[in-house]
Amino acid sequence: LANDAKLEILNSYLSEGKYQQTINAASELFERSYQEAYPTQVYIIVGDAYLESGRPENAVKLYAVALKIAPESERDLILEKIKFGIDQAPFETVESLLNEMDDTFPKGYIMYQLGISQFEAGNHSGALLILNDFINKFPHHNQAFQAKNLIETIQQQVDNGHYSIGILLPLSGKYEELGKKAWTGIEFALSHFGSIYQTPKINAIIRDSGSDQEQTSRATAE
Repeated sequence: LANDAKLEILNSYLSEGKYQQTINAASELFERSYQEAYPTQVYIIVGDAYLESGRPENAVKLYAVALKIAPESERDLILEKIKFGIDQAPFETVESLLNEMDDTFPKGYIMYQLGISQFEAGNHSGALLILNDFINKFPHHNQAFQAKNLIETIQQQVDNGHYSIGILLPLSGKYEELGKKAWTGIEFALSHFGSIYQTPKINAIIRDSGSDQEQTSRATAE
């Protein structure tokens, strides 16, 4: 009954547009952390309040908790909310959120949706980086096949009329952090070069070495 009463209060605040009051009331429940001890709907309501108040990255974090504990019948709705939140949030904040998460169930879905979002926004290189990282970390994910198909589609699109260069970096494994920093620098350099010189766009074909000698050899052969 206590949870039902709290849920009713949160829902009332949200329906009245009292988004900050919704968040404040929930913070007393969460006690400064997003626990998993409450009904799924609590996390959805508070996530909606964050979204409506212009803090989509917080909304995605709450939706991720909801997704983790939700029954199968509720997951499609939550995934739609996660996708909408990712579309609204700055790329850097979602990427930071992913770095905070361990490699468990919700992280895979968020990575996949972030890759989709970057593709739809026209950031092909960003989409390729995220989707390749997603496949490497979650090879058996139920969205892995779709991710591989999208990678091929993106690659075909950017190959037409563009120069292509192969880039082999450790995007996973013990040198992952260095690899991602290197890619950030390369991406900036390519963008800067293209804005100064009137040349065809350079398409970067990224492959993950996995900080592993055997995987490096396989990636080089590709």
